[in-house]
Amino acid sequence: MLIEKYGEQTPVSANGSRRHTDAEQSAIRQQMQRMLSHSLFRNSKRYPPLFRFVVEAALQENAGPLKERQLGIQVFGREPDYDTNLDPIVRYTAGEIRKRIAQYYHLPEHQDELRIELLSGSYVPEFHFPVAPSVPAVDTPGPAVPSVRRFPTLKTGIAVLAVTVVAGVFALRPWQSRSALDRFWSPVFTSNDSVSICLAPPVLVSSFTTPGGATADSTDASARRVGVVGYGDAITLARLTGMLQARGHAYRFSDQRYLDLADMKQGPVVLIGGFNNAWTVRLTSHLRFTLALDAAGVTQWIQDNQNPGRRAWAVHWTEAYPLRGEDYAVVSRFFDPNTGHLVVAIAGITGIGTLAAGEFVTDNRLMDDLSARAPLGWERRNFQVVLSTKVIQGSDAVPRIVATHFW
Repeated sequence: MLIEKYGEQTPVSANGSRRHTDAEQSAIRQQMQRMLSHSLFRNSKRYPPLFRFVVEAALQENAGPLKERQLGIQVFGREPDYDTNLDPIVRYTAGEIRKRIAQYYHLPEHQDELRIELLSGSYVPEFHFPVAPSVPAVDTPGPAVPSVRRFPTLKTGIAVLAVTVVAGVFALRPWQSRSALDRFWSPVFTSNDSVSICLAPPVLVSSFTTPGGATADSTDASARRVGVVGYGDAITLARLTGMLQARGHAYRFSDQRYLDLADMKQGPVVLIGGFNNAWTVRLTSHLRFTLALDAAGVTQWIQDNQNPGRRAWAVHWTEAYPLRGEDYAVVSRFFDPNTGHLVVAIAGITGIGTLAAGEFVTDNRLMDDLSARAPLGWERRNFQVVLSTKVIQGSDAVPRIVATHFW
């Protein structure tokens, strides 16, 4: 394990012991108290005691690894021989603490604070101190000296500059940098809770079976009614579940009819679909970029609520087909106060737009474009991305970013 201190890495022994200076201990305790005073922690009876215990234990000079049974006994008053499988209070509470730590540092006002992390699979916290800003050297006038005596000062200045550059490289650690796609999904992956994926409800269509066994559309009232998930929604679902499976992250999915607010309070939520998903419309209605349509439903667009008269990102319909060969989508990633969790909404005006947005949130090459134009620390902020894509023979071209908003 490594402890970051002002851009440097200080090694820690295998048993977790590390002597912190008095100033470091004071800073860590102040940050712990600041976090415990936040609404994410202060209203719970279980989270603060465990959080405080593991932090204080890590500050001890000869601290060793903490075990689940030890914490159950010392923090929650369990009997020495209690069954941790039947009573997983430590695992459950630690998972909730990790989730609340991620939510706390996701808020913009806390992003530059000292970070206390409780990584998955461990009960020993890690402390990451803010990198101290470099202070430029200031030359002060002194007595005149022969020029030959100025060379040692010049060499010292070069040495200091070299040390500063090397320290800066180690602070940035480019060889350990995460991909833009990982940074986009990091608040979701940080949570130990399973991800809830909410789809639009299937559209019922009539079908009948031909003599050869194939299914075809029919307007016959006696035909069988089947539910069909939109093509863009289905492909996006497949991409997301494949990505989550590859990372070993648990998930569950259902359509909006069977997912209520109580379900969404259990962990991060991913919403797939635009106008066809009522939860997308409801949870994103207060954001800058929202879905809008005229009274007749002929024109649908992504509205910029900071410039409501502008309708540059619009789709016009005639019968069942859009008039223009272009579709738009908005991807929103934000902390939702109603659910208490992160929400990712993938919403196209049509299914083609949702298909393009689904490609955007699962393709690292496309995510690199967002990272290049995003502010520093964007992965810890709320944001929206408006996308445009060409519609070519019923499918989407490579999506491109046309607008962003970070807060």
